[in-house]
This record gives sequence, structure tokens and C-alpha cells, in this order.
Amino acid sequence: MLFGGVAGRRGIEKRMRHQASTKRCKAGGLALWAKLPGDDSAPFAAEAAERGVAVLTGSACRADRGVDPHLRLCCDRPVSLLEEAVDRL
Repeated sequence: MLFGGVAGRRGIEKRMRHQASTKRCKAGGLALWAKLPGDDSAPFAAEAAERGVAVLTGSACRADRGVDPHLRLCCDRPVSLLEEAVDRL
């Protein structure tokens, strides 16, 4: 079974390029940060959860828990699972 890692992260970046801007973590990182249009990623995260995809809102990672347009996407899963998650989004 192939796991995501860098290859999975690059695949997500490529497939989501029309929906959000992305920012890579350091080489070997297992997460991808995506900046969504608008000010708040919470509605997108709620919709993703309804579709069975777990993402972390940027506000969950802020000290002040303020509104944030970013999502943290975990890329440490098998590539096939990452592809399915992107399709659901």
C-alpha cells in the first residue's frame, strides 16, 4: 500500500489548485495548508465533515481561535484514500 507523504501532498496540491491556494510544509511534512477564498474556513470544514472528510480549520490552530481562511489537510494516509477525499471535496 502506498502512503501519501510528499507524493500524496503534491497530488492534493495539483487536484485542488482550482479551489484553493496551497502552501507546502518543509520537505517531508505530512500536512498541507490550503487558503480558501473568503475569510472563514469553518463552513467548508463542516461541509467536508458531512461528506466524510476530516480537515482542521485554521482557527483551531490560532492562539486566539479567531476566524481564519486556512485548512490543514493531513497527507499521511494511503494515496488512494487521499484521492478519494479530494474527490469528495
